[in-house]
Amino acid sequence: MKTHFKDAEFKTPQACSTGGVFNCVAVAITPQGVGVRDTKDPTKKTLGFSHEEWRQFVDAAKQGQFDIKS
Repeated sequence: MKTHFKDAEFKTPQACSTGGVFNCVAVAITPQGVGVRDTKDPTKKTLGFSHEEWRQFVDAAKQGQFDIKS
C-alpha cells in the first residue's frame, strides 16, 4: 500500500516512554490506511497497511496467534 505518513501523528505504547523499553513500534492511523515504523529509527521505511489488514492483524494478536510458546 502506497500511503504517505510524513505528517501523520504516530503513537507508541505508554510502556515505550516509561520503563526503558526500546523495542517498540509507532502506529499512525489515517483515513488512507495505517502506518507502522520502528521507534528506534523513525527515518527508516514506514510500512503501510489498509484498515482491513490492520484490523485482521489486531484481531489475530488479541486471539494470541503471535504469542511465543515456551
